[in-house]
Amino acid sequence: MALVNVILMLFVHHHVTITEARLDVRVCCGMIGDNLPSPAAVVQLYRRYKIGKMRLFDPNAAALAALRGSGIGVTLGTKNQDLQSIASSSDVKITYLTAGNEVVPGDLAQYVLLAMWNLQSVVNSYGCTGVGITTVVATSTLGTSYPPNGLPLMINVFPYFVCPSDPANMSLDYAQFTTAGLVVWDGSLSYSNLLEAVVDPFYWAMEKEGVTGVGFGGF
Repeated sequence: MALVNVILMLFVHHHVTITEARLDVRVCCGMIGDNLPSPAAVVQLYRRYKIGKMRLFDPNAAALAALRGSGIGVTLGTKNQDLQSIASSSDVKITYLTAGNEVVPGDLAQYVLLAMWNLQSVVNSYGCTGVGITTVVATSTLGTSYPPNGLPLMINVFPYFVCPSDPANMSLDYAQFTTAGLVVWDGSLSYSNLLEAVVDPFYWAMEKEGVTGVGFGGF
């Protein structure tokens, strides 16, 4: 049976007070917005708070230049035509390349697995070792699809987005990992935070498809 690693995208809002990362924290670095800090300042922030993993949605040249020699592991969204420039970034620690972002489910979903295999072949041809190939799905994937067999899977999970849509039944503490104890019971299962409650159905869905030994990781 295939081993599928469930890899969660944990997004940290820039207004949240940050303390030193004592756990294996991974943070996405978005480029859409205004008044954004420079890539160099972002890398300094990651290093200051010992954040060891970053997700970039595309191979931004300034960000890759700032990451050189930083030792920060990078999950990178990419296209085939970007691979040559990525391969030349030898002192950037790239850990994953992602084929698409939330295209499953959708019209392009049928092409994802082949695209991942092709990306793996190109990466291998450049001699890039230790680089995983994956795709990123939304939580809406459940009930319509299942992960590519034998390859890592990333999931975009946004616990805090649920609170405004259902404030009567969803407390902010439950979404922000600050509850004092267990909040939700589902038969023999119990949850102290919304992240676990959202991710757990993915385990169930993959096991239902015959995938065993599902691991839990991060980008």
